[in-house]
Amino acid sequence: MNLAAYDAFFEAHRSGRKSAAKAAVRAFTASFASFEEKQDWVTGFLRTHDPETRIRHEIYEELVLPVLLKGYHASDVWSTQWLAITARNLHEARHQWAQLDFISTYALLKRWYCLAPESAAARQALLEKLIDRFVFSEHEWPGVILCGMGGASLEQCRQHADAVVEARALDIDGEWTAFLDEFDDKLRVYQARLLMDAG
Repeated sequence: MNLAAYDAFFEAHRSGRKSAAKAAVRAFTASFASFEEKQDWVTGFLRTHDPETRIRHEIYEELVLPVLLKGYHASDVWSTQWLAITARNLHEARHQWAQLDFISTYALLKRWYCLAPESAAARQALLEKLIDRFVFSEHEWPGVILCGMGGASLEQCRQHADAVVEARALDIDGEWTAFLDEFDDKLRVYQARLLMDAG
């Protein structure tokens, strides 16, 4: 691998020289002699990567994603964790995301937790994803409980209710008990309204 090309990319990117950064990153991603070399570099790279920061798309698609996909298909916990953490990158790489049947961030987090149920990080990440979903779903209350961009159907309300049960099981410290109780109450009111309208 050509680490000098990576250094040149990093410096060009930092100084705002876009065309130089693009040329350098392409030279870098093309410089790997084997998959094992990619695997070694990606492992080191992710060890120091800030999970809140998106990865440059050439680096993600050419190096990071192939390594993570291989591990994911082998049920490797680390690879599944990093696929979940880098889901924003994954969802932008549509032709490669298709290899995973356009799996959702929630499904990736769920798989990570299922592979490592003892992991507090996996449990917390999955719980936070569910809470985010509920916060979004109730943001037009008392008008509707949302599912996607429209009002939830009765079946989607049942799915929300199942997700609340899942969230309660994950919330072992009871941090979200009051919120979940309130959301559950809103959900029941909304379901009753749907049943009344249907009758």
